[in-house]
Amino acid sequence: MRIGTNRLLVKEWRSFSSCDWRDQDLAQVVSEMLTGNMTRSLPPAWQGKYTIERGRKWIKERDREGTTLLVVDRSTLRVIGLMILFVIEAEGGNGETELRLAYLLSADTLKQGIASELLTGFVAWCRQEFPISSIAGGVASDNLASI
Repeated sequence: MRIGTNRLLVKEWRSFSSCDWRDQDLAQVVSEMLTGNMTRSLPPAWQGKYTIERGRKWIKERDREGTTLLVVDRSTLRVIGLMILFVIEAEGGNGETELRLAYLLSADTLKQGIASELLTGFVAWCRQEFPISSIAGGVASDNLASI
């Protein structure tokens, strides 16, 4: 899976090459991104302080649950977000797929239209690749930009 926009490169986190992103330690990236502020509206198991070891454990848990993508800023090659997809077979056996979506973006990307660009690119990718019947995602009620 690969999503490209003007500013973003989004791929499964294990498919990035060394020239795609600057920070090569995934556990370090996860532990730096999942701060108290970023996780306060997420499930309780995701909250709290992240060490490198907890970051590794979190990565393994996500790998078991669904598909996790890194969101990389093309201009800096820096990871600025994570997108997690859960694929569910649509009811009725018509071959369509339902997607559950969660994403986190670094606090320093707020108010730059990154989330809108990410979701627009994701929807365009879905239209090209799969017969998707629905996409659902939660929002943080205290984040007006998400609503």
